[in-house]
Amino acid sequence: MSFRSQVFRLTGPALLSVAALLPGGARGGEDDLPARVQAGIRQAVEALLERQAESGGFPSAAYGALKDGQALTPFVLETLSRLPVEERRLHAEPFARAIAFVRASVGPDGAVGAAGEVREYPVYATALAVRAWMRLKPEGGGAEVARWVAYLESAQHAEANGSQPGEPAYGGWGPQGKPGPALPRHADLSATRHVLQALEAAGLPRANPAWERALSFQARCRAKEPGAAQRWLGAYFSPTQPESNKAGAYEAQPGAPPAFRPYGTATLDGWLSWRLALGEEEFKARAERIETRLVRQALEEAASSLHAAPGFEDLVPDVQAWGKALSGYHLNALAEADAAGALDLDRSAWKRLAERTLETQGRNGLWANESNLMKEDDPLIATPLALGVLLRARERLGRK
Repeated sequence: MSFRSQVFRLTGPALLSVAALLPGGARGGEDDLPARVQAGIRQAVEALLERQAESGGFPSAAYGALKDGQALTPFVLETLSRLPVEERRLHAEPFARAIAFVRASVGPDGAVGAAGEVREYPVYATALAVRAWMRLKPEGGGAEVARWVAYLESAQHAEANGSQPGEPAYGGWGPQGKPGPALPRHADLSATRHVLQALEAAGLPRANPAWERALSFQARCRAKEPGAAQRWLGAYFSPTQPESNKAGAYEAQPGAPPAFRPYGTATLDGWLSWRLALGEEEFKARAERIETRLVRQALEEAASSLHAAPGFEDLVPDVQAWGKALSGYHLNALAEADAAGALDLDRSAWKRLAERTLETQGRNGLWANESNLMKEDDPLIATPLALGVLLRARERLGRK
């Protein structure tokens, strides 16, 4: 089955050559691609730093909910922290100001993004800050990371905050953290995989029950075609907010609960969450047991589109629009999955990913999606996503 039938299977670290599967062609000579990637990175970094405010933060000029920069600053800083040390030293002063801004945005509960009147996605902000701090290692950062990890543990939907095994949100995270009187319980795969990346970066012991809880949440987000065998066909975004599952649901079966359709970005987040929750060695052991033919088919489907997130092609136009709206997140999620060992894209595949990313970079060094459905029209959202792809491409292709 293919995306056109809305069935999306996942792949493991086998049969990993996808060069022939990724669409698009090279712009310019292949030999100069590493140099063009390097130039694209340099331009993007300089353009991002030009957007830094005097406060040290990166406030959105497009969205009022992000205008204080409490969420976007750790997002931008986490991406910039992936630069090698020698490149970060070229921008020591803006890095120091961004670090100071993040520290000032910590709320009373220990969450980043929670110091103002409006809490700016504290789970995302805290998870991204943890990953940035683990690379940047600022003075006193160890104690800060410990506090942030404790906050993330407390924000997981678990017995400690009133969630029980089997409930839709159990084991997952939502972007706003722990539920409260004015905050319904919500969990989704995007927030969950970002937290799991942070917990792994911080070295949370594998004996911690947070990992096992996260596995149960990830399993709950696996999409199952009505009437089909109970195999993993892909993943949908959230079991707690039906309206947030952007590909919608299959036609309802009499007396059956909704069966949500899988799509590319949710599936990649689900696959990456599985890898993170299991740990690298256990993931490899389990993934190698996946039947070879299904792995090959899944890989073909996972790599079927670089221009839009797959899984929306045959749906009505308003739903199809989500594919384009998620295109930056889609490419970034491919890069994240590759970096974590959940996928292993070969050199030819990375050439196509790099070419696609470079061809959408603006003359000002920034990226912006034409669609505003996922806020990727804001350069401070689209650019870190694309820069993350180029930084991973540079690692895989080498420098020139």
